[in-house]
Amino acid sequence: MQIVISGAGEVGSYLAGKLASENHNIVLIDSDPARCRSLGGQYDLQTVSGNGSSPQVLDEANIKSADMFIAVTNHDEVNIVGSMVASRNGVPKIITRVSNEDYFSAHSSLHQETLGIDLVVNRVRSLTPKASCLLIGPSDRPVKLPPPSGQEEWPEDVPRQFHARARQPQVIDAQRRVAHRYGCGYWDMAAAMGGPLSMVQWAHSTPQLAARDYVHLTRAGYERMADMFHHALMAGYRAR
Repeated sequence: MQIVISGAGEVGSYLAGKLASENHNIVLIDSDPARCRSLGGQYDLQTVSGNGSSPQVLDEANIKSADMFIAVTNHDEVNIVGSMVASRNGVPKIITRVSNEDYFSAHSSLHQETLGIDLVVNRVRSLTPKASCLLIGPSDRPVKLPPPSGQEEWPEDVPRQFHARARQPQVIDAQRRVAHRYGCGYWDMAAAMGGPLSMVQWAHSTPQLAARDYVHLTRAGYERMADMFHHALMAGYRAR
């Protein structure tokens, strides 16, 4: 399968290496030339240095011959515009990473959250009507409890306390319903991690899979996440 991947961060580079090892033809796009040279020497794949939303860069990556386009940069706009270009070039399967922390705002209602997801998916689908799509849900995001009364910080000998983010199940349910409405697949990242408070377990695992800010993953964590996503993606692809 001919696959073009935009974004050579932790997830993109791991997916590129994994898919290349399975004898897929991979073209990896990234704006960092040094990163492209490093990964081009490490894996059996082609690299293109440039912006993944640029039609010229995507032409250089031979987007017209691609069976799948995966946009996983850290910039939503680059991912969405790159996916639009891929769709206009007839790529049949497109996966776009869209991250929006506003979905977790304590000041927004579920209606606003649903509307926000709906607008994003509707915008992508209206511009790429023939492409397959997959919506990826948020990771687990535990809420840190404040320290005991009268103390500014948790004592070193007392484990930090957390509770599950109350609205996250509603957000995930809203995302799943929107994905279904527009004929998209849905991957529940939080469930893949292990469900509520799994981020805490990842942060204290060996090897350590999440940072102690309980928001970001470590390199090992991103590789684990990418591996789970890769297996789910390919299982779904083969089942069709």
